[in-house]
Amino acid sequence: MSALTEVAAPGTDLPRRRARGRGDGLGPWWLVAAVLPGAFLLVFFAWPVAAMLWRGIGGDADAFTGAVDLTAFRETLARERTWRILGQTLGMAAAGTVVSVALGLPT
Repeated sequence: MSALTEVAAPGTDLPRRRARGRGDGLGPWWLVAAVLPGAFLLVFFAWPVAAMLWRGIGGDADAFTGAVDLTAFRETLARERTWRILGQTLGMAAAGTVVSVALGLPT
């Protein structure tokens, strides 16, 4: 539908255009429909992820001072196990991509 609707003018056969606006029955429901999922994502996704990231760069969580401490990253990247797991992950991703492309190509 267009933003304007045609309504017959009183006492005439000529249509009168009336702008659709607040009287179209939507009311504040569109705002609720937008804010409610946003609030849910903020509380149950964004805040926990931000808290985990902040604890990860903030050093000891029990004695958090607010200073950035990247020691944990250095220790993690220095381990052989980290690089082995990263290599396995990238290898599986590459193999999955190759298999998906091979199966998806028409014969």
